[in-house]
Amino acid sequence: MNILVTSAGRRVKMVQYLNEAIKDVGGRVIAADCDLTAPALYFADQHEQIPRIDDEKYLASILALCKKWNIDGIIYLIDLELEILAGLKGKFDIIGTKLIL
Repeated sequence: MNILVTSAGRRVKMVQYLNEAIKDVGGRVIAADCDLTAPALYFADQHEQIPRIDDEKYLASILALCKKWNIDGIIYLIDLELEILAGLKGKFDIIGTKLIL
């Protein structure tokens, strides 16, 4: 099980807890943020830089990461992403990624 954490920011503990929870099942945590200085990125198994959520390339980058890392579920960490990601639920369903909203 691979989990993508978006807008990871400074939520180091959240990333650490997820890592502990899915390690036993062979899962990985991929953290993403628009800022490469976001501390939580460096506590994930892998990290990626993505555009800001108001950038027109944001959604395409999230979908690309889901395909690249075989993401089973996405956990967003800022409320602004809820509406954006929920609007693409059908596209995530097609690639087998669940939105954990």
